[in-house]
Amino acid sequence: MNCKNCHTELQEKDDYCRSCGGKVIKNRLSFRNLFEHLSETFFNYDNKLLRTYIQLFKDPEDVTDGYIKGVRKKYVNPISYLGIALTLTGIVIFIMKRIQFKVNYDIFNTGINENYMTKVQAFTTEYSSIIFLSYIPLLVAASWLMLKNRNYNITERTVTFIYLISQSSITTILPSIVILLVIPQFYVNYSFFLTIFLVAYLAWSMYKISKLKGIEFIGQVMVFIVLFSIIYIAYSIGLVIMGLITGYFEFSDFMPNKP
Repeated sequence: MNCKNCHTELQEKDDYCRSCGGKVIKNRLSFRNLFEHLSETFFNYDNKLLRTYIQLFKDPEDVTDGYIKGVRKKYVNPISYLGIALTLTGIVIFIMKRIQFKVNYDIFNTGINENYMTKVQAFTTEYSSIIFLSYIPLLVAASWLMLKNRNYNITERTVTFIYLISQSSITTILPSIVILLVIPQFYVNYSFFLTIFLVAYLAWSMYKISKLKGIEFIGQVMVFIVLFSIIYIAYSIGLVIMGLITGYFEFSDFMPNKP
């Protein structure tokens, strides 16, 4: 008998291949062992996915530092974790495109042009994955511009924020789906809670990863928020300018609604 994965010769009593580590499958595929495999893969406490998710809340530095320092078997690698986040985000976008509901974009009654906000919503829905990915270099740039704690290089910071952004996205998928299916008109308001959650989770993770305490930590977080806000505003202005150049936006879109 040979391993189905690497064709190494096996002993009859072997449960795992001594060469590639693959599990030796001796029974024919059935619905029972199919669901047993799915349960073992996704719901077993010892599996990588569940362990990675739990630890990114409990001890995010263990996941990020571990991967950076060479621990590559214990947790899901950052690219795969990002792929999971993008896939789940795609489900939310799929639902958004198929649910027709009226949205009040101007929840603070600022008089912002509804036509402009409708176009922004359509753009962010259509290119959600690209926008999601663009947050990573923005966060990396903001963290790099901070004067202290440059123990991580650009690549290591990228890995760290891939983990953190993916974790935030994966966590908010289920409530996002519930909101869209039950009270879709509340989704714009709900997006503000998502922003608060993201900021809180990033702050918590930075606290755990940086090992800073008290005033020093608060100061670093404030600097990071200011730098990220500046970079994000510049990024948004760049998108608007590109939209004007390509004809996606018109100057009239930026005029406030008439009372």
